[in-house]
Parts: sequence; structure tokens; C-alpha cells
Amino acid sequence: MAAPLIDFNDRKDGMDRISDLPEPIVHRIMFFLPTKDATLISTLSKSFRSLWLSYPIMDFRQTFFKKPSPLPSSYWRQFRDPSSVSKSRVEETDKFLDYVHSSIRRRELRTELEMFRLHAKFYTAERFYGDDRFYGAINFAIEKRVKMLDVGMHLKDNNKMPSFWCLPETLFFSKSITVLKLVGAKVDVKDLISRCTSIESLHLDGCDGSPDIRIFGAKLKALELEHCHDLERIEIKCPNLQAFVFKGFLTYPKIDLTGCESLKRLSLDRCDVTDKWVKICASTFLQLEDLKLSRCKMLESLEIHNERLKNLHLLDCPHLVQLKVDTPRLLSFTYRGDVISFGLMNSSLRLNASLSFNPRSPRQNSNLEWFVQLRACLSYFDHCKTLRLSCQSDKDLTFPEEIREDSLPPLTGKVTFSKRRAGLLKKAKELAVLCHAEVGVIIFSSTGKLYEFTSSRSVQAVPNLLDQTNPDLIKAQVKKEVDHFGIYRLVKRLK
Repeated sequence: MAAPLIDFNDRKDGMDRISDLPEPIVHRIMFFLPTKDATLISTLSKSFRSLWLSYPIMDFRQTFFKKPSPLPSSYWRQFRDPSSVSKSRVEETDKFLDYVHSSIRRRELRTELEMFRLHAKFYTAERFYGDDRFYGAINFAIEKRVKMLDVGMHLKDNNKMPSFWCLPETLFFSKSITVLKLVGAKVDVKDLISRCTSIESLHLDGCDGSPDIRIFGAKLKALELEHCHDLERIEIKCPNLQAFVFKGFLTYPKIDLTGCESLKRLSLDRCDVTDKWVKICASTFLQLEDLKLSRCKMLESLEIHNERLKNLHLLDCPHLVQLKVDTPRLLSFTYRGDVISFGLMNSSLRLNASLSFNPRSPRQNSNLEWFVQLRACLSYFDHCKTLRLSCQSDKDLTFPEEIREDSLPPLTGKVTFSKRRAGLLKKAKELAVLCHAEVGVIIFSSTGKLYEFTSSRSVQAVPNLLDQTNPDLIKAQVKKEVDHFGIYRLVKRLK
């Protein structure tokens, strides 16, 4: 039986059901609305106005202020000269700042602010300086003890070069801001962190300041530097820093992360890091779980060893030719660039890999060389849960008949070995637990890689074979050790 329809007009009190909702739910509804629409809702009733006054989030973004035109901007640009376009943008920003100023004056907030966001798209530097509407909005948020402050303004001078706005002095004395995001500002990061000690997350985008940044802060947990101008060196010593994201702009600065032992996420784009630097960082940061290296031109032969790393992304590193990855918990791997050689790919069996190869470059002598390198590269991903390949053309993934006749496909045979190996080790563990037997298993793969399982101390005398590189030397050491304990028969059967 279908449920009866509800007629809201039958209510005797004449109130809508939204007004009866709890205050946190109405605030959540307002969160998904643009600020302009949420302001209009406050005029519907006294209860809505009361809820609007207690709403702890203020979001002013010029992108949502202007109504979108049904025609693209390129259509209107052909009828207007560049000077008129620039003038219209300035007028649009003027109207937007007037709206922000009037909204703040009408709204007498009763509670502390959780978040305040103010983003303007375009303004000329000479008209901006001394504008009380912009700085008045920031001071209003600081007076209301805002916790998350996100402010941005794109300025240009008379020569259409980027200019930067200065931070208000009241910001340095704030004790409530924990998350700070600035766009297009002139910032002395060291002075900001030392004076505004409550900041836990700092995000700078398109900002300007000293070319040599040195950051020392015990509370800082997240730092993002994107497209900052004229950076040469970044030195960070923050023991509680968990995330560092850097996106370079024109220059390739040197980065020093000494003292950031709590780092869990590291993302570097366009920076001056070497193979040795990455190797030391990957082995030093024991809690590192997410590593992304993009457009780092000094990387050539990269080695990454980390026990806890789960996500690894290598994108558009032009001189990278060799890669060794020893990350037993790796779950996601993304690579984009030329076909490279893998010396090692030790990862989880649940690995989701994505490989995107560039078109064949002139340095490949022939088509066969490309496919030989591609086959060798793919052979290290036979154990993946999912493998996604991406090339510019389908021809780059179609192996020539000469290679197809002389060799097996790169993912054939090794998948069976991985499954059988896992099943054998599982049965060995069950035999040791259920039958209280002393079990030792030693497995050599076709590439010389060795896997072992021991169930008791008497069998654990077999050395750690995974660290060896010479198979013949491994077998000699194994025979010597197991002969001493009288269990050579067991190893001989397993061989």
C-alpha cells in the first residue's frame, strides 16, 4: 500500500517543516548553498534570520557572485578591446567587495566563526591599496576568533605584472587561527609562524616573499607552497609536520626536510632533488605513506625503500631511466613518462598500478628496442591486482611478430608462480600450527629471487636470504647452515 501524501498546507500553525529542524541540520543545509542564496533565505522568517546570525561559516567567492552567461567568454571578447575587458573586471570586483562589505555590516554574528573565505578574481594594484572593504572583512573575521581563514586577491600593476597584497597587522596577533590559506599575498613565512603560534596548517598559493624560507614550528602539521615566486631554498624543521606539498614556479629550489620525522605525505613538483636525497628521505621518514614526485629533472636512477609507503606517484621526470622500489605495503603506483627499466618492484599483492608511457622518442634505435624495454618493464607488474596501461596509440601496445614468436607475453607464467607460492606458504603455516611440526620452506623464482618460511628457532638458523644477490652464493650458505643443524634432507626435498 502506497504511503499517503503529506499536504503541508494542512498544518494549522502555518509554518514549514524546515523551520522545525534542529539548528545544526539547518546550518548544514546552508553550508551547501552559495552565500548569496543563504543570505536570501534569512529574509523568509524570524527563525531563519536567527539561524543565519548563528551560522559560523562565511564564504565570499567572486566566482559564485556573478551569474554565468549562457554564451562563453570568448564570444563576448571578440566585440571588446582588452582595455574594456580589464575595466569590466575591475568594476565587477568593485561590486563584489561592496556586497561583502554590506553583508558584514548587516550581519551581527553572535558566535565565533569556524571558517571565513574571501576570494576576489582581479583588481589593479593602485586602486586596491588602502581599500577598507577588503581589510575590514579580514579584521572582522579575526575579531570573531575565526579558526579557518582563507583569503585571496589577484593584483596587477600598470604593466600587467603581478603584484601582492600585504597582511594586516592584526593577523599576527591572532590566537584562534589554526588553518590559514593565502593567495597572492606578500608573506614572510618565518615571521608569520613565529608570531602566529596557533597555526597548524598553512597553505600559500602564488605568494611572494624571501627567496630563502626557513620554518621552525612545533605546532605546524601541514604545509603547502604552490607557485610561490623566486624561491631558491626551503628549510623546514617541524617535528610534528605530517604533510608537505610543494609546486614550483619557474625556479627549482633546494629543499631540506631535516627534523620532519613525523612526515606522512610528501608531494614535490618542480624542485631540485637528487636520487640520493629521495633515497635518504624514503628510508628516514618511517611514517611516510604517500610520496609524489613530479617534473623533478635531476632524478635519474631512483631507489625507494620504505616499509609503510602505500601510495607512490612518479610523473614526468624527464631524465629518469631506472627505478628500484622496495615497499611491501604499496597499494597504489602511478607512473607517467618514458619506458624505464625496473631493477626491483617489491609491493603488495593488492597493488593497483597505472602506467602511462610517452610516445616513442628518437633515442629508440628501432621499433624492436621499444617493445623489448616495454616487455621488461611490464614483467615487474605480474603480481598486481589491477594494471592500467595508457599509450598515445594502440600500435605502441601491439608487439611485433618477431618478439611474439621468440618470447612469452610479459605477464604469463609469473602470475601462476605468485599464486602457487602464496598457496604453498599458506599450507606450510597450517602444517606447522595444526600438527606442531617444524617446517622450513625455501623457494627460488626463475629470476633468482628467494622466498623462505621457518616455523621454529631450530629452522630459523637459515640466514635472511632475501638480502643476498648471488644465487650460487645463497645456495652454498644455505647448505652450510642447514648441515650444521642436520636438516639438509628437508631443504633437499624442497629443492
